[in-house]
Amino acid sequence: MLVAAVLAAGCGAPQGRNEPPNTMALEREVSAWVSASDLAPIAPTGLAFGAAPAAVLIGHGTLPPGAGRDAVPVATISADGKSAWTVEPDPPVRRTVLVERDGKSWRVLMAHASRGVEADVARHNEEKGSWPPLADVGEGVPEPAQELAQILSHALGGADAFAEVISKRPGTAAVGPAAEDHFTGTHEVSEFVRSLYAREGSRVVRSGGMRGGLAAGGDAGWIVTNVDLVVTRGRRDLVRPCRLSVVFAREEGGWAIVQLHLSHALAGES
Repeated sequence: MLVAAVLAAGCGAPQGRNEPPNTMALEREVSAWVSASDLAPIAPTGLAFGAAPAAVLIGHGTLPPGAGRDAVPVATISADGKSAWTVEPDPPVRRTVLVERDGKSWRVLMAHASRGVEADVARHNEEKGSWPPLADVGEGVPEPAQELAQILSHALGGADAFAEVISKRPGTAAVGPAAEDHFTGTHEVSEFVRSLYAREGSRVVRSGGMRGGLAAGGDAGWIVTNVDLVVTRGRRDLVRPCRLSVVFAREEGGWAIVQLHLSHALAGES
């Protein structure tokens, strides 16, 4: 009787609430859903960055489609299967998205679309001070996500602090300001965040408000804000304004960053 019960439990029995999610099936489902996400709902507390300096949707609307996106989004599923994050790193429009389960479908908690800015264009705007202003996201971090806001605020203080909170799990990814800036794995992403502080006198300074939240189930969360990449030259600060979005996942040692998107925005983009 006992042997029969054990065999039955392992052969076609429904998954219990504590069973791990079917990760591969969920990854395919989320990738397909995000691919068709020009009609995807943004959660009431969610946020979507478009590529233009003023393109910020907060708590309403639909996710704008990416332009020329042929590749299938790469999806990663949270431990409880109730949220997922995707990356589409290829030009012309790179996009990262965090979604949560909404009934039998999904909805967007955070999305970040950007176009890469070439190094010579970035240097010119930095030296001339000609970057367009970025729309501020305002303040909106609920109490359950305050820990994430504190972790990111501390991480911005220096290269070591930032690299320390990058996840060690496979699939950790980052998208940076230049078109070719796509980094995968703990080492590459850590080296990317360290490079933000590599120029003498450089620092990363939060600029404006901060928004974020936890996904359904509480195993993932997100934070977005504007930051300035600042380098002091004599008595002058050279500034590169950026949008920053990060996805956190809950791990054994606490929260860690599993996805990061840092981008410039130029006037005339859509």
